[in-house]
Amino acid sequence: MEKLLFSMILWLCATIFIGIGLYARNRKEPMWFYSGMKIDSRQIKNIPAYNRAYSRLWFRYAAPYILIGITYFWFPLTAVDHRLSAVCNGRYGIFSTRL
Repeated sequence: MEKLLFSMILWLCATIFIGIGLYARNRKEPMWFYSGMKIDSRQIKNIPAYNRAYSRLWFRYAAPYILIGITYFWFPLTAVDHRLSAVCNGRYGIFSTRL
């Protein structure tokens, strides 16, 4: 159940990113960055090419979320497991204070 929930959350995030990419690709005006800065259309020579490039950024950002969701769902041992946190916390790893 945990792996399904985690995978669904990752796929939901990827779907949102793909939606933003599709929205950016179909805009007639330049797509703005989410930092609050508006892009002036007079500064860009080819607005459709600019929006396609911007949408590819979002598609590439969504790809790892999809791949990690699939990997975690089908091969949960390849993903970070909560049992490995003991090594990261220093109980048994090379940073352990126990000798």
